[in-house]
Amino acid sequence: MDAVEYTPARDQLVYTFGGAAPVMTIQPGTVLKLWSEDAFNHALTSVDDLSSEKVDLRFVNPQTGPFT
Repeated sequence: MDAVEYTPARDQLVYTFGGAAPVMTIQPGTVLKLWSEDAFNHALTSVDDLSSEKVDLRFVNPQTGPFT
C-alpha cells in the first residue's frame, strides 16, 4: 500500500471548499497523512487574545488539498 505524507506551505492552503487546483494526483487506495493549520490560522496565541480583535474571518479553517 502506498502512503503519501503532505505538509502544505502557508501559500498552499486554501480557504474555500471547491475551486482549488489539485495539489497532487494519487492512486486509489493510497494512504494520506496530511497536515493543516489550526482553525484560526495561528491568530490566537494567548488565552487573553479576543477572536473578535485578532481573527480575520477570510482566513479561518484552512484546508489541505485537494487530491485527485
